[in-house]
Amino acid sequence: MKLAHRIGVGLLIAALLVIGVAFNPSLTAYAQDSKCFGLSQTDCTLLNSASGTSKLASFNMDYELAFTLVGTQSDDVDVSVKSSGPFEFDRNGAGLGGITPAATADMVDKLTMSNTIAWSFKGKDQDKSGNFEFRILNGTLYFQGDNATDGKWYSVDLKKALNSRMMGRTGIAGRGGNPLAMLTMLGNLQKLMETPGFLKIERAADTTVENQQIATFVYHFDLPTLFNSPSFVPLVKAMMAQSPNASKMTDEQLKVISDQFAIAFKDTTFAMTRMIGVTDKLPHGFGIDLKMKLDPSTMKSLGASSLGTNPLDVNLHFLIKLTGIGSKANVTAPEGATPFSLGRDANTPAEATPEATAAS
Repeated sequence: MKLAHRIGVGLLIAALLVIGVAFNPSLTAYAQDSKCFGLSQTDCTLLNSASGTSKLASFNMDYELAFTLVGTQSDDVDVSVKSSGPFEFDRNGAGLGGITPAATADMVDKLTMSNTIAWSFKGKDQDKSGNFEFRILNGTLYFQGDNATDGKWYSVDLKKALNSRMMGRTGIAGRGGNPLAMLTMLGNLQKLMETPGFLKIERAADTTVENQQIATFVYHFDLPTLFNSPSFVPLVKAMMAQSPNASKMTDEQLKVISDQFAIAFKDTTFAMTRMIGVTDKLPHGFGIDLKMKLDPSTMKSLGASSLGTNPLDVNLHFLIKLTGIGSKANVTAPEGATPFSLGRDANTPAEATPEATAAS
């Protein structure tokens, strides 16, 4: 547990930086004396001009996830997920960046999407695979899976379910974190992102999708450099300040842990991929690739006690591609779906799910 917690903290900080780069690339575009992390001026200009997230109201998405774990004392693990389907969000009156908490339940009425998922899992004495499909239309979730539901369609009134959850949280609102501490954490995050040598960006081979040239940029994150940065400890302290239950640690203790992180992740590679349309300057893809090789002899300092004697290899690959940007999502409600109420008692009959409107 101690090992998982410490590794989780390290990867969480790395993930925060990746998310910051993914959703606000201008944070890094002009850092390090405008060198743009190794890109040419032309590529840097293209990368900086790519935003357009407000235009991504509808598209088709295909994504894949692959995860392998090799070297455990029990057995290796191999997980694969592939999915595709349309997505559409009606921004009229509810922009993705301006939805208030009170309007969260109403948001689902503006969301239309479907996904067909194929998955497989291999592990100790297990070799499973299956298919799952879900659709969201007019505030209702429809789902079915050959294993999860024996191929039968079920439906959930999302608006009612979200309203119920928000009602149950009444009284909790207003207990957010300290705004000043949050600003301090964001400032430390920015400083950490500007650590020399932490990030390098390269333009990989272009592709052509729907008659448009797509530029692929790969961000390479050097985790040992990240953990050795003088800005790492201040960021961890700022994060801990947001959690009242976090254990108190001195700067010296945190520095020891950061040094241990740097050693533990010395054979880890962490990369992010962004695909940008050369003509429309819109996002057309996003990916994450993580490869970790954990040496039991170096992991003991982080609290590992049962990794065995073999190195632990962890590989994670995720890639999502967007096509048909601007196209309408063609989603229909399946017939005969059985209403399913989240959190209801097994003996309590479910209420009927609202019928799909004629427009759908």
